[in-house]
Amino acid sequence: METIGARPKRLRYLDMTKGLGIFLITLGHIQMGNPVKNWGSLFKIAIFYVVSGYLLAMKGTADKTSFGQYARKQLRSILVPYLSFSGITIVIRAVYTAMKGRDVMANVTENLFLTVTLKGIGPLWFLPGFLIGGLIFFAIVKSRSRLLMGATLVWPIVVAVVAQKLLYPLPETVPLAVSYPCLAIAKGLVAVWFMQVGYLGYFVLEKLRALPSYRFVGPGLGLALSLFTVWLSFHAPHIDFNGMQIGDNPTAFFLGGVTGSFGAMLIFEFLEKYFRLELFTYFGENSLILMASQRSLLLINLATAAWEGVFRREEECGALYFAETLGIFALILLMDFGVTEFINRKAPFLVGKRRKRPQIEN
Repeated sequence: METIGARPKRLRYLDMTKGLGIFLITLGHIQMGNPVKNWGSLFKIAIFYVVSGYLLAMKGTADKTSFGQYARKQLRSILVPYLSFSGITIVIRAVYTAMKGRDVMANVTENLFLTVTLKGIGPLWFLPGFLIGGLIFFAIVKSRSRLLMGATLVWPIVVAVVAQKLLYPLPETVPLAVSYPCLAIAKGLVAVWFMQVGYLGYFVLEKLRALPSYRFVGPGLGLALSLFTVWLSFHAPHIDFNGMQIGDNPTAFFLGGVTGSFGAMLIFEFLEKYFRLELFTYFGENSLILMASQRSLLLINLATAAWEGVFRREEECGALYFAETLGIFALILLMDFGVTEFINRKAPFLVGKRRKRPQIEN
């Protein structure tokens, strides 16, 4: 953030970048087919880690905040939504199970197990890994150890490659109560790498911004990185970070996560000077709510069922398939907007925030 006087000013291009990430995650949930799925899978999760590291460097948080203060803030803003939306999901799934005449207790037990072991229900898997990675990376930055900072550019890659071999698919010989937490820790350790690149990338971009030609260099570099990411996506199939499956080409996974994130960031930095792009900005600001609520509140299921109840949905990947997928996507965004506004105004405690008190004019 930048500051004007005592008031913080949001950097819109970072919100837009996160907005793109949540759009790609949503499209992935409604099965947007190849090649869009491969392109999005390459950096739609990494984009949040990269922006997190970038912001940590830009705001100088490690210089101003103790580890305890940072940890409390992260626990409130990440662990609280994880627990609250997990609870909502458990209740909704229990009701659905009861309506279908199935074993409610077994369903509740299974979802409680997923929550406690940090596997997460649906897309809520992202939050434990993000929390673990953020705390580890902040501690590394806080230590000011060049050795540790340098090591974070190596060992997360080793962790990812080893974890893909050991944890995908999950070995039957290891209890899920052990393998699920290991999965969350592995994702957190991989997140550290992207956070580190985002952190270092901020300082590199600051030097580039000092150049008189940056107004041309910035968008040009962003476009080049984005086009490279598109090309790279054709060589990086089978990515599913939720299950620690980093694809057939681990190098492409790590490289594409960075080029896709910074490419989008630089393009949005250029575009915000000429266009407001309110949709990307709004959903970027509220990306946590969208990620946590789309599955827990069955928004994707409802939008898909509503579309298929009126239209015949094409199953083969083609022009009509993409058009119908975008129609479902639009329905989800409409419902997302309503849910987001309700939470922000009436139930901010669900995402670890306090309800704003109305100001009384004298």
